[in-house]
Amino acid sequence: MSETAIFKFIGDRSIHCKGCEHSIKLSLEKIPGVLEATPNRMTQSIETTLRPGTETVEQVRAKLEHLGYQVEEIRSSQPNK
Repeated sequence: MSETAIFKFIGDRSIHCKGCEHSIKLSLEKIPGVLEATPNRMTQSIETTLRPGTETVEQVRAKLEHLGYQVEEIRSSQPNK
């Protein structure tokens, strides 16, 4: 079972290259509870697949802010089987 949360990058700092995508992906996938992170520089968004029942959405937001990005959650889904 997993859930999905999608964040939109806002503010002055954006994802501008594959290197940014790769760095963000690696940083987020180190968080316990993050099963997969897929940044997209074309849409300036990131889709995360999360283990349900954890505080992971807030951890993802905090990690992105620590990396210097401002984000807003634009969609979240309930656990899937």
